[in-house]
Amino acid sequence: MRLLFTLCVLFAVPAAAQPLAQAALDHAPFDALLKANVKGEAVDYQGFVNQPTFKAYLEAIGKTDPATLKTPKAQLAFWINAYNAHTINAVLQHWPAIESVSKPYPDFGFFKRSAMLVGGKTYSLNDIENTIIRPTFK
Repeated sequence: MRLLFTLCVLFAVPAAAQPLAQAALDHAPFDALLKANVKGEAVDYQGFVNQPTFKAYLEAIGKTDPATLKTPKAQLAFWINAYNAHTINAVLQHWPAIESVSKPYPDFGFFKRSAMLVGGKTYSLNDIENTIIRPTFK
């Protein structure tokens, strides 16, 4: 079963991340998963289920402070990738029964739930898109 969802960017945006002390955030594993599981606007969410590289990528996003990234371009890439990865992960929380992101929670609650760990802070998808990406990066 495939659920249609338009990602901000089809493939992971490369960026030279400077994390909180450990190794740099590598976007390549996420990019490879996207290339293997996204065709046009169709996302094969099953391809992300139980993928250790996807879980590790989400954990790295949670530990990486985007303010430490050296350029606005690297910061924007990080936030777009964080948004896309957390959107996929949010869908997987209801997989395979989810038919639409409007179904699990009323009034666009899917985007309003503060459950996305980024740089040690919790955000909603709405926060990431409308409080960080749009106003900061225009």
